[in-house]
Order: sequence, then structure tokens, then C-alpha cells
Amino acid sequence: MAVMVVPMMVMPMVVPTTAVSMFMLVAVFVAVSMLVAVFVTVFMLMAMFMTVFMLMAMFVFMRMLVMVIMPAAAVSMFIFNGF
Repeated sequence: MAVMVVPMMVMPMVVPTTAVSMFMLVAVFVAVSMLVAVFVTVFMLMAMFMTVFMLMAMFVFMRMLVMVIMPAAAVSMFIFNGF
């Protein structure tokens, strides 16, 4: 209980400096958290864009496969069957 009371008694005398330091701490914490949030958001967006880009590349690659290899396979099959 005394541990709780002593700070209450001391607080009024140390309020100005403590308030300033607390404000500084809070400001620094807020700034750091904001930076972290921004970094995380950017990272998540980058990951999302990379995933979408990868999916698009896969889609385009698959379509290229379908457009290029399937006709080639069909033509070769046709030729081989012809022979």
C-alpha cells in the first residue's frame, strides 16, 4: 500500500518533468507504432501485389502453354498420325 501512496505524494512535485518525459515517451511510442504500422501495411500491400502478380504470371504462362504447346502437340499428333 505504501508503494502506491508514495508515488502519489511525490507526484505533484515531479509533475512538470514527469509530464514532459511521459509526453515524450508517448510521442516516441506513437511515432514508432505509426512507423511500424506503415511498414506493415506497405509490406502487406507488397505481398498482396506480389501474390496477384505471381497469379497473373502463372495465368499468362498457362495461357501461353495452352496457346503454344497444345497446337504444337495437336499438329505433331496430326503429322504422326498422318505418317
